[in-house]
Parts: sequence; structure tokens; C-alpha cells
Amino acid sequence: MIKYVLMILWLLVLFIVSRFVGEVHEIDKETGLQTERYTKTFAIISVIPYIYWAATRPLYFGDSQAYAKMYWGLPTNFADAWTYLQGVNKDPGFYALSILIKMFAGGNP
Repeated sequence: MIKYVLMILWLLVLFIVSRFVGEVHEIDKETGLQTERYTKTFAIISVIPYIYWAATRPLYFGDSQAYAKMYWGLPTNFADAWTYLQGVNKDPGFYALSILIKMFAGGNP
């Protein structure tokens, strides 16, 4: 529960910072007008906690357990991967990327 409260507080802090610090807005290069777009640095800093939270969430949360089971069932070498991908009818790119991640990053989802 504390993670959710901290995520909401993080959004509040970002909102306050974006309103009082002028450097989070950028100037449009084509028209020269100042727009309400945030800089890439500010956007990256704002999503880092959410990426961390998604990467460390427990397997019982949402659909994480389904993705973990799918990941454990993926092959770990190229020969088996080709055979596996030929049997996939839906989202072959997702499964191919997942297989590559498993081959190079390891078997821990």
C-alpha cells in the first residue's frame, strides 16, 4: 500500500516542480513558440520510479504471474526458438523479443 501512496506523491511533486520551474518546458524549434511540452530529461526522470515499480512488483500482482509462466516456458537457444516461433500465431514479435531477452539476460522473469 505504501508504494501506491508514494507513486501518487511522486505525481504531486512532479506537478509542483513543473509549475514552478521554467526549465521543464521547451521551445518549439519550427515555430519558435514556447509550448507545454516537457523536456526529455524531465519525462525520463518522471517515469523512472514507475519503471522500477513495474520491474519489482510481486508475481501475485495483476497479470505478472501469467507473464512469468510464459517466460519460464520460452526456449533458451536459437534452434528451439525458431521451432517455438513457428507455432506462435499471435504476437510473434513479442515472443521473439522475449526469447532474445531470456537468452541474453537469463531465466529469471
